[in-house]
Amino acid sequence: MQYVLLTVHKILAVMNVHERSDSMASLYAERLLSDIILEVGGKQFAAHRLILCASSDVFQVMLMNPNWTESQETKISLQEDPALTLADKYNVKDLVHLCVDYMCRHVVSATRHNQLVLWLQYTLNCGLKSDLVISDEVAVFHCVANWLSVQENKLLSMHGEAEAHYHFTNLVSEVMSHVRFPMMSPRQLASLLIHPLTSRFKDFFIERMALAMAFHNNQNDHRVLSVLQEQNGYLLFTPRLYTTEQWSASLIIENYPSLATYGVRTLVFNTPISFQDSHSDHFYEWTVDIYPKGVWFKKFYLIVWQGTLEIPESVSKTVRLSLTQKDPEDVARVSVGILICGKQDGLEHIRRVVQKILFSQMKSECST
Repeated sequence: MQYVLLTVHKILAVMNVHERSDSMASLYAERLLSDIILEVGGKQFAAHRLILCASSDVFQVMLMNPNWTESQETKISLQEDPALTLADKYNVKDLVHLCVDYMCRHVVSATRHNQLVLWLQYTLNCGLKSDLVISDEVAVFHCVANWLSVQENKLLSMHGEAEAHYHFTNLVSEVMSHVRFPMMSPRQLASLLIHPLTSRFKDFFIERMALAMAFHNNQNDHRVLSVLQEQNGYLLFTPRLYTTEQWSASLIIENYPSLATYGVRTLVFNTPISFQDSHSDHFYEWTVDIYPKGVWFKKFYLIVWQGTLEIPESVSKTVRLSLTQKDPEDVARVSVGILICGKQDGLEHIRRVVQKILFSQMKSECST
């Protein structure tokens, strides 16, 4: 009987929560007991100070601190137009999560309305950072070089030639310092020697390329060790999520509706053991097993020193992926990135990225 009473109390509590939610929605809709108006984008929204203060510490200071003029006002104008920027400024976390989720689900629409770059900017400003997904580091160089070309034209339109050159030189050094030249092969580095930007700023780029060649020849070179001592210097020797065939492989799941439940798709591929050119003839062999419709772990028996332990069967209905290395000889620290891609209205985009750091002698499993 006690169990029944507890269950009833829980049900009543849940019902009360839903009833309170409906009541709150009714108060907003009918503007009952509203004590403040929020004006956003020319539209007015009736609100309640209590709810605003409970939802945001920024609103709490604005509305409760007598030193703020807003604490005495009955109408407040919020100037920021994009909803994510507005939510981030006033620290309304639920709205931030809602905006980011919307953006993730409407990437394709954003590209058609030229909003993708803006969305990325706002996302980064909210601290939602991720490493770059790109074909290789040479592609990063060319993207940055194209961006710098546009910036140089802007500087020339704003300043005299000498001043524009001064600012542009500083900009090249500041931005190109983040390009990870050690992650390029010697052949790729050689191809950049004829690039116009490299010719103009030869001293800077020769220094960066010399560091890259030192890394390829000897990881313990004094120049490499010196950079590693700098703040965030290790990033120059950290690979991004490269999608070239040398560093990645694709597994396409077709006819998803007709796939068997708990079925598995397997892919075997190789990657070099290191970005160093001196190790270019050594490879890891990887095996990927993906379970698009979940995985079924059958019952088994585990033999331990106390005796035999029966492990019951279990079912995981999430998409599951396992990654194993064949015949590992040495323990190595590797970065693994799993990119889940999809198509919407004929446009392919990356829906989700899962990234893990693991040791090569270990088996990694991810579920999503």
